[in-house]
Amino acid sequence: MSVPIGKALAMIRQLPGAAWRLGRRGRLLHAARFLARVVWRHGPTNAALELALHLAQDAPYADWIAQHDTLGETERQRLQSVLAALPEQPLISLLMPTYNSPERWLREAVDSIRAQLYPRWQLCLVDDASTAPHVRPILEALARQDNRIRLRFRDANGHISAASNDALEMAEGEFVGLVDHDDLLAPHALALVAIELASHPDADLIYSDEDKIDLDGRRFGPYFKPDWNPDLMRCQNMISHFGVYRTRLAKQVGGFRPGYEGSQDWDLALRVIDASEAGRIRHLPYVLYHWRTVPGSTSTSVDAKSYAIDAGRKAVADHLARLGLRADAVHLRHGHLRIRYVLPEALPRVSVVVALGCVEDGQALRRHLVDWIGRAGMPIAELILSGAAEALASATTPRTAAVPMLAVESGPGAANRLREGAARAGGEVLVFLSPRLAPQTDDWLSDLVAHALRPGTGAVGACLTAAGSTRSAGGYILGAATGAALLRNPDRLPARTGFQQNLSAISADCLAVLRARYVEAGGLDAAAFPDRWADVDFCLRLRQLGYWNVWAPHVVLSSRQPIAEPTPDPRDGKALLDRWPAWFASDPAYNPNLSLTWPIPTAGRPRHLPPWRAESNTAVPQ
Repeated sequence: MSVPIGKALAMIRQLPGAAWRLGRRGRLLHAARFLARVVWRHGPTNAALELALHLAQDAPYADWIAQHDTLGETERQRLQSVLAALPEQPLISLLMPTYNSPERWLREAVDSIRAQLYPRWQLCLVDDASTAPHVRPILEALARQDNRIRLRFRDANGHISAASNDALEMAEGEFVGLVDHDDLLAPHALALVAIELASHPDADLIYSDEDKIDLDGRRFGPYFKPDWNPDLMRCQNMISHFGVYRTRLAKQVGGFRPGYEGSQDWDLALRVIDASEAGRIRHLPYVLYHWRTVPGSTSTSVDAKSYAIDAGRKAVADHLARLGLRADAVHLRHGHLRIRYVLPEALPRVSVVVALGCVEDGQALRRHLVDWIGRAGMPIAELILSGAAEALASATTPRTAAVPMLAVESGPGAANRLREGAARAGGEVLVFLSPRLAPQTDDWLSDLVAHALRPGTGAVGACLTAAGSTRSAGGYILGAATGAALLRNPDRLPARTGFQQNLSAISADCLAVLRARYVEAGGLDAAAFPDRWADVDFCLRLRQLGYWNVWAPHVVLSSRQPIAEPTPDPRDGKALLDRWPAWFASDPAYNPNLSLTWPIPTAGRPRHLPPWRAESNTAVPQ
């Protein structure tokens, strides 16, 4: 048995009650099907780890709900006091198209809206010419019970976009929220939206975390989302439910477009986002929406409706075209997308900067140089080697490179070597690269450079692996513990594994950046961080300037050495935390509900306080 699988099985055995939970209500068959899909998609090596992740997320979630996501009478009263003190209470119109809806799920969906703690809502129900005879009487009875429910029956079936547009036309609220006919809203969902709008009245789009709910009412599969993450949004509909849109803007961009059924929400979100700006997109880190898992639903499998996958790709392709980005949206096997950006015809000059710390680094570089050049997908204009004389000699003798090579003798410290090497580079794009990494994918350099050339992009990183390991690195998740910075590798992020996405910081082991942006951000601070974490500091300065750092996990480089969890020296960790306290208190690329323990991030003690807590809303130490 391999070491990774052995460790995974050990984790599974340590999960209390996992076997019992799997056996309940036929879930053993569900687990077998899940494992079969994982083996097919990820290979047998990852299968046990993926199953461990699935169980680890599921097993403690009920406890997390009881401790952190259940409102008692005291919490409800506090929340209602906060609502009563709001200067304004905007009307929120909820759009719910229906078609042959099962009676039980339809009644429960409407009941979850009528149970909202926030009273100023309107439900716009549009039936898309249901053929089931029970639907109309139920809808008419529901409308009689509450005058906040508006009802319309279509004469002909026009599918979900047409029905949703009718609901949007009926909406009188300043904001509209999207609700499916068989899903549930948390009772505090609209209250938290109203409170967020009071704090950010210019918001155009608000979205929340979500989970799934089975036919027995058991909640599972939470998706704890990051704050606004444009690169992730192009790979998956991270807004999804519960999304709330400024009504004027939703109508201005044309509402729901026919021909995008199955991904009509994704298409609408992208068009609203394109018409808005990042600062007007707000994330509520609360599980406010529960997707009903019924046979044939996209909540159970992205493959349940193949037309939805095609519509999603078309929506993203339209979005890229609107922004003037030359790129292809490519389907991944599990139904989401990878965006492949196209290089300009006039290729930029690329300088690869390598810090050599020892003679072994020079030998590793010589071993990997042919692959660097042959699998780059574009020319390397120059190779800048920076380090001590002995390491430089081992890298350049004998001379084997077909690329111009410049040796820069520099002082100690990785950041200092990279900084001095970058100062001598003449390329438009700088690529910092560890000599111990070898590319495992073709076009590794051209993919990184294509990302780096995009407007608004800061640093770009790849997926860094070690031979025989299922762990990966290339970027950092930021946190704080015991008064110092805590950094984690980005592998196995729930619902985000393997997707292009924005991270707060990228590892200098493989980091591409436009030279102009490198200079604008002030380069690597070798004085404050001579050995490690100058890359984190540099990336946060890029973010401070408004640039997005991108992790491109489809670009893979591998090392013979194992991938270790990053552990800053306590002094360096404190220096990072002192310089960037807000980023380490709450990393916007992560989620404050997720634990900072690893290797499997699961729901933990929230690092924020909700409005129904009496204490001030500050970060909660983990």
